[in-house]
Amino acid sequence: GKMAEKILVVLSVDSDDSRSRIISDLSQVTGAAVTSLCPDEDGKQLSSVGVVSSICSSDCVVVCEQHIGADFPWSCFSLLVEFDRPGSSPWSAVCSEKSISHLTFT
Repeated sequence: GKMAEKILVVLSVDSDDSRSRIISDLSQVTGAAVTSLCPDEDGKQLSSVGVVSSICSSDCVVVCEQHIGADFPWSCFSLLVEFDRPGSSPWSAVCSEKSISHLTFT
């Protein structure tokens, strides 16, 4: 089977309200399985293993940008979507370097 498009949603500010709103909107609009990821309680960043395993069962992953670490598995994603981005995105360079499509909603 062909690789499904995997979508990474990046929030600039982490709040349960915005997470749950975005997740319900995405599920309705795309019909996709959406997973919201937070680091383990002791961790400041997401483990790349955790991200990869959640992608296996899901089409779309929601993370907060402060949890993205150096070992983040960018290659798993084909599209990066940002919500509530004030100003220019710190991720556009990563996206162009890794050939990931990039959308920003303010």
